[in-house]
Amino acid sequence: MFIAMVYFPEQMDFKRLCALAVSAVYVGIGYHYMIMTRRLGLFAVIFAFGIIWFNDSFAYLAGVHFGRHKLAPKISPNKTIEGSIGGILAGIIYSLCLNFFDGSLKLPLFSVIILAIALCLLGQFGDLIESAIKRYFKVKDSGKILPGHGGLLDRFDSLLIVLPMFHYLVAFL
Repeated sequence: MFIAMVYFPEQMDFKRLCALAVSAVYVGIGYHYMIMTRRLGLFAVIFAFGIIWFNDSFAYLAGVHFGRHKLAPKISPNKTIEGSIGGILAGIIYSLCLNFFDGSLKLPLFSVIILAIALCLLGQFGDLIESAIKRYFKVKDSGKILPGHGGLLDRFDSLLIVLPMFHYLVAFL
């Protein structure tokens, strides 16, 4: 890419090169940890993905029904603090139920709650990061594979942040 910047500056300037490099690291690390999570076993995958999906789904539902206060109006005007709290509560309930039936992570109850809260907050932050990137580039979708759903990357934006931290938090807790 540096060579392209030297010989084809009209197609590859430093700003574009930096955007490509940061994007590759951002997406690459997230997907690397998806593979690493798989190595932890099926329970870890179900736990991490479930937290993200429950958090997203119930944040949306709570926001639609109870949302009054904007979470990040300049980046994502429809997200609310009430929705965020609803997503976190759903993530906690999900993680407690899952841990009750299969405690493969071997974490104490308090640690499961801390893990759920942290992963829900990180998932919401990952979603906001993707929204900020799309706003910066003035695009509605991050790709054409899933039009109207934010693009393919928008389906996995929370995973890119949550999965690396999942590994560190489980090891720490």
